Amino acid sequence: IGYVDEYWEKERKGGIGACKESDVYGFGVVLLELLSGRSNEEGLLVEWALPLVKEMKFTEFLDPRLPLPSNMKPLGRLAKVASACVGNSRKTRPKISEIVEILNSLLEIDLRL
Repeated sequence: IGYVDEYWEKERKGGIGACKESDVYGFGVVLLELLSGRSNEEGLLVEWALPLVKEMKFTEFLDPRLPLPSNMKPLGRLAKVASACVGNSRKTRPKISEIVEILNSLLEIDLRL
């Protein structure tokens, strides 16, 4: 509970089960957990985090134990990726290959700093 989207539960009952888009949703939840330092108890993390990410209130959203970098842009981008994974409908969620591309670009930015 909380790591699969609502479509998965409906489709599982109909015999279809998990799909790539559900995996992307679960990945987004894990990213939100890592960034916020909170667990996804009862699936409520997404509900709490999405408005904060959308309003770019990253200091309220990020785990206070994380040292804040001077350049917040990569962390903000990572939070937006997580938001896209969990906030979009299945049809508009990023593909895992797109997520990998973004993560690689963030790594390159980090290596240059």
